[in-house]
Amino acid sequence: MDFICPRIDRLISCYTCGAQSLPPFQLCEASHVNCPPCSKHMARCACGGRFARGPHLLLDWMVSALKFKCKYRAGIATGGGGGGGGSGDDACPLNRWYAVHELREHYRHECTRNAFPCPWNDCDHVARIETAADHYEEAHGPFQALIPTDVDRWHDVQFIIPPSTRADFVKKIFNGYFMFTMKYPTSPYRRKHPHLKPQITMRNLNPADQLQYTHDWEWDMFRKVIIVTVTIRELYDNC
Repeated sequence: MDFICPRIDRLISCYTCGAQSLPPFQLCEASHVNCPPCSKHMARCACGGRFARGPHLLLDWMVSALKFKCKYRAGIATGGGGGGGGSGDDACPLNRWYAVHELREHYRHECTRNAFPCPWNDCDHVARIETAADHYEEAHGPFQALIPTDVDRWHDVQFIIPPSTRADFVKKIFNGYFMFTMKYPTSPYRRKHPHLKPQITMRNLNPADQLQYTHDWEWDMFRKVIIVTVTIRELYDNC
């Protein structure tokens, strides 16, 4: 199979985030495959086209008749430079090919590399990577989904942080669950330099989201609030 079709994984790679996607597929107007999270939460495909309505049955049937490898195999080191042979810690060969229904079961029950510990403090839950966001909603949510307000800037999301906001908080933006941490200058220094804005860091807690983001912020002196902008980096660079 490697020799016959060395790039078969690209057939089911999401055009927007690059993650492996399984049927049913959602295509855009340019026929690019998109994974369920991107087609559900993104306003458009990475090419800028809108998503078509409904699944693509012909592609679904064709892919269901093929076999693919575990998407986590690339992160496993194999001994002796044997070209991908050997077994992982779940006793499954690293070069094994799976039918679509077998691959779903592999991710759900067999693949020990498909595990992610919840990053919330005092939470010891471990979930499959694809279901980590579901755990956030059930155990720590619900979280309001922030969406673009400007049609022409569909790859940007802006929101306002009031001064009374606590130091750590989570926002759901596009496919990500972002943990924002605000660090203000110390009180004496802050009184002498009131124009200084806090430092804000952003971390995506959704391990299934492979999109790359950047963020920026500015202090609105008139409203005395912080305006944060989160941008999908790869899409923005291509626009």
